[in-house]
Amino acid sequence: MTIDTCINNKYFDFEKAKEIANNYSKATSKNCIIINTSGDTVYKTNSTNLCTLCKKLESAIDDTSFCKRYKIFNAYQANRFGGKYIFLCPMGLVNWVSPITIEGVMVGSFISGSYALMQPERILLEKVFEKLYLPQSKSEELFNNLVDTEKINPETITGLSEMLFLMSCHISDMSHYSHINSQKHLSQLSMFNDYVQHLKKSRTKSGSHYSIEKEKELINLVRLGDKSECQKIIVEMISSMYCHIDIDLKTIKTRILEILVLL
Repeated sequence: MTIDTCINNKYFDFEKAKEIANNYSKATSKNCIIINTSGDTVYKTNSTNLCTLCKKLESAIDDTSFCKRYKIFNAYQANRFGGKYIFLCPMGLVNWVSPITIEGVMVGSFISGSYALMQPERILLEKVFEKLYLPQSKSEELFNNLVDTEKINPETITGLSEMLFLMSCHISDMSHYSHINSQKHLSQLSMFNDYVQHLKKSRTKSGSHYSIEKEKELINLVRLGDKSECQKIIVEMISSMYCHIDIDLKTIKTRILEILVLL
């Protein structure tokens, strides 16, 4: 995979991708690899020691593509769900991945991780090792490796995952920004769902399905140019209508059209 290599009939600047991966590792002291669409590692930064634990696991179960399959599967998951994805490998180590896309097609991915969220629990891991039919000697060696694995907290993982996503945005073409729109859409759906659940828990039989006070507040926010708060109020107004018992879809549509006219 070089700058002139064609992957899925798409080209991207591989040298630039390597430079960005190196800068990420220097800035964060975390590893970073680039994989192709088959899951093969085509570049790793100097600070990257490919997971020793995974290599020992693959050797123990005699399957050299065991971890590779997990990497490529989760890379495609990241491409489906907003351009970034945090996942656990079979050994419970956390990783984060962001795809590189050209004309909407994934041509590679940045992956960082293989860190532990907490100290391993022997009882749980023994169950995992039993499923993999590992001998006791191999199981003990793998457990000791897990104990020595670097720990990382969830807040740091979230920040590093966001950095990896921005890296992939820089390398990908404009089609990659559809992931940003997807993330906004998912965020709005999450906000809508949270407010609907809140209304269901606190709902009373009395009360109007349409709040004039919310309408006035929305108009004032539009005048102030506060986009995020406007979106929040609109979600609350639509959620209130959606949860009301004595309202049909036609009325909801009419109310939404009224809101659009006001704006």
